[in-house]
Amino acid sequence: MAGMLYYLPGHGTDAKLAHAQALGLGYALERFAARLVTGGPDGGKGVVVADDRYLKPQRIGYYPDRQIWQQVPDSKAWAGYYKDDRPTPAELARKQVLPGHPVELGDGQTYIIPIARGLTEEEDELVYVCRLPQSSAYVDGAWQPGGVMGKYAKLWELANAWWDAICKGAEANGEPSSPLKFGFDGLHESALVVLSTNYRVGIAEAVLLGLLNEQCATEILQALIDWPVLMEFQNKKKEQADGSPFTGGPSDDTKDTAPQ
Repeated sequence: MAGMLYYLPGHGTDAKLAHAQALGLGYALERFAARLVTGGPDGGKGVVVADDRYLKPQRIGYYPDRQIWQQVPDSKAWAGYYKDDRPTPAELARKQVLPGHPVELGDGQTYIIPIARGLTEEEDELVYVCRLPQSSAYVDGAWQPGGVMGKYAKLWELANAWWDAICKGAEANGEPSSPLKFGFDGLHESALVVLSTNYRVGIAEAVLLGLLNEQCATEILQALIDWPVLMEFQNKKKEQADGSPFTGGPSDDTKDTAPQ
C-alpha cells in the first residue's frame, strides 16, 4: 500500500485535521497519523502526516533520499511520496467515486473521469442528459428535480462550457462563448477540477506524480462530456452510410434536451 505524505511546518504530533485544512490540504486528507521531524523539507521542525489506511505508521516520516517532495502552491505545507512506492488511483480515490470513463494519465495509470454531460441514444438520435447527482425540491405540492447538487455545480458549468468550445464553433484553446476561458493554463486548471472530483489530488499531487499534460487534460474534459459515446455513435452512423469509420466531431444527430 502507498499513499501521499504531507509536511506541516511548525506543528507537533497533536496536529489536527483542522490544522491541515488551514494549510490548504482539506482536499487531500480525510484522516491522518503524524510523526514529529526536526529537519523537514523546509529544513525546519514540523510534523509529517499521512493517511494511515495507505501508509503504515513506521513509514510516516521524512527520508529525503527515499522520497520526493514539493511545496504545495500558495501554502507552507509540502507534499511527497516514496520513490519506490507511488500512490495508485485506488489509494487516491475519494469515498464516493462518480461513474465515468477510464482515462490513462501521465503516470501511466488509469483514472475514472466522471461524466457530467452524458449522451444517450433515443430513436436513432443522441440526446444529452445530466449524469451528476441532483437534489430534490418540493414545489407547489409535488416533488421535482432541484438541479445539480451544489458541490457539483462547477463540474456542470465546465461540462457545458467545454461542449460549447468543442461543438459550437469556438476554439478550445481560445476564448469560447462562455465565462470560462480555456487557454493552456485554463485547460489544465479545468482538467484538475474534474480529476479532483473523484480523487484527492491538487496541483502539488498532479505535478509530483506527473498526471497531466495537454493531451491528458483534453482527454479528461472529453470524458466529462461523454465524448467516447459520441464517437461510437458517429462511427456507427458513418459505417451504416458508406461502410467507412467516422473521425470527425458531432453532427446534427446530436440534440440538446437536458435542462440547462
